[in-house]
Amino acid sequence: MTDDLIAFITARLDEDEQLASTAGAACGCHPGDTFATWTWTDPHIQAGQHTVLGGWDWTTAVDDEVGKHIAHWDPARALAEVETKRRILDLHAPLGWYGPNGPMCSTCGKTGRPGDEDVVVRWPCDTVRLLAMPYATHPDYHEEWRP
Repeated sequence: MTDDLIAFITARLDEDEQLASTAGAACGCHPGDTFATWTWTDPHIQAGQHTVLGGWDWTTAVDDEVGKHIAHWDPARALAEVETKRRILDLHAPLGWYGPNGPMCSTCGKTGRPGDEDVVVRWPCDTVRLLAMPYATHPDYHEEWRP
């Protein structure tokens, strides 16, 4: 289960990163830009004006609240989310040794509280399981990964 879960989450993050990068390149935004400061490369598309992008007329296809949602989840934000999740996954990697019940989470591991020395958080910890949850509808998701 250890390798499968890591591979699953990594593959989904790779997909998210590719989609965000492709979307950012398609609309001419630069890394680090936010929706409000995107630089449009198509002279017919101007931020804040009547905008047709990818065949969609965004000024009539979505209302203000949906537009705000789309802007909130812009490519730069999506890429930052991917990077954050990769770092969390790295922080919660399985330790290199395996006890009788499997690996221990490198971050959660032992509680470190007096009297709790024997309490061990096995890998995958709930943090790693939670990283997989947004992809629970993916056909490769395994129900035993659910926290």
